[in-house]
Amino acid sequence: SQIFVTNKDRITIYCDLSFSNSGDYKGVSVMTKRGDDLFLIDLYGRKGSVNSVMYWLYDVYEKYHNMGCPVYLYMEAVFGQDKIYEQFKDVSNEKGYRLPFIMDKAVKANKFNRIELSSVYFERGRFFINEDIFDSQDVKNLLDQYMAFGEGSKFHDDIPDSIASNIEKTNKNNKTSDFNPILNRT
Repeated sequence: SQIFVTNKDRITIYCDLSFSNSGDYKGVSVMTKRGDDLFLIDLYGRKGSVNSVMYWLYDVYEKYHNMGCPVYLYMEAVFGQDKIYEQFKDVSNEKGYRLPFIMDKAVKANKFNRIELSSVYFERGRFFINEDIFDSQDVKNLLDQYMAFGEGSKFHDDIPDSIASNIEKTNKNNKTSDFNPILNRT
């Protein structure tokens, strides 16, 4: 379905990046949540240079920030991510500011379990991909990686890992409450 973002949407961007220009895929997912439904608004899921993903990130960040949306921008904080952050300097200097990355230092379950658990949203019909990106190579790469995914698989899994991490952050950034607490007095 086509997703129309408004300034009432909280945007969560999650970056699972590799510091090499040719090795792993760079998985960057852009999501929001409405009620119980998760929406993949945009996706960067390809091999390429750190600079190419940085220009893309600036464009996406500025688009939603300029709409008045709160934008939560996370990057997985693991070994080697400091090298990526250093590579951002050229693009940041050109743009005149640094993106407000939140380094995700949370202890995570193993990658297989995280990605497998994220499939619940697909199975329940609670995960939607913006039709504007549905036919893109990035989404095709995402679907290929999900289809080849399995415990012990040597196939790339960077894009599904970005989705799984983003689901967790999007849920935390968009907590909903439709219950009235009962308070006991003593």
